[in-house]
Amino acid sequence: MRLTLRGGRGILAAMVLLVVLVEFSSLPLPYPANPTVGTVPVDPELLVPALLGLVAVVGAVRDGIGVGSIATGLLGVVTLWVATTSLYETAASQGGGIAWGAFFTLICGGVLAITVVVRQAMRRTGEPGVLDRLRTQLGE
Repeated sequence: MRLTLRGGRGILAAMVLLVVLVEFSSLPLPYPANPTVGTVPVDPELLVPALLGLVAVVGAVRDGIGVGSIATGLLGVVTLWVATTSLYETAASQGGGIAWGAFFTLICGGVLAITVVVRQAMRRTGEPGVLDRLRTQLGE
């Protein structure tokens, strides 16, 4: 299960980074501007970071107490909270005004995605004592 969870986190992190790249660049959107399923909005800039946040929280709980899992878990909670409130705002809005939810969701999701990628890279590094030295320096 841990390998599947780590793989899922990596895939979702890559997807979040791709959505961030598409949204903040001049590339054309590969999906409609306001996609919906029935009356429910399914914006990728809200749903993909929310899924990453959920998987990051589950992974942090599963990994146990540690500096990396606590940081990833907290970022996951913040991303999930911002994404769900933004999704609610999008679904409940009557139109008009500027919705900043997607912007803040992408910022939180991008930071979480970078954290997940860096954490996985540190686990796969060829030097075996990196995590042990970090734990001793941080007092774990």
